[in-house]
Amino acid sequence: MLIAIHAIDDPAAQRPLYYDGHKAHLARAGEYGVKLVIGGPLLGDDGRTPIGSLMVFEASDKESVVRFNADDPFRKGGVWRTVCLSQFDRRT
Repeated sequence: MLIAIHAIDDPAAQRPLYYDGHKAHLARAGEYGVKLVIGGPLLGDDGRTPIGSLMVFEASDKESVVRFNADDPFRKGGVWRTVCLSQFDRRT
């Protein structure tokens, strides 16, 4: 199953402080039984400023992705103001 995470940053958050930890956490996805399929920052209208994150994971169940996301430094550090996890249907 594919699970998409769509997260929008809190404008007051200090994303750079948590970036290295976030990247290291993504590298450990397999420890949670999930695999990152694609992911990256959502950008503002200037095409440069990160305003959130979009990631798609493959996992046997949604709960594994929920656990993985709960331990993400961006989540724990309050970088993301809102986080939505949804099943994703890849049609191409």
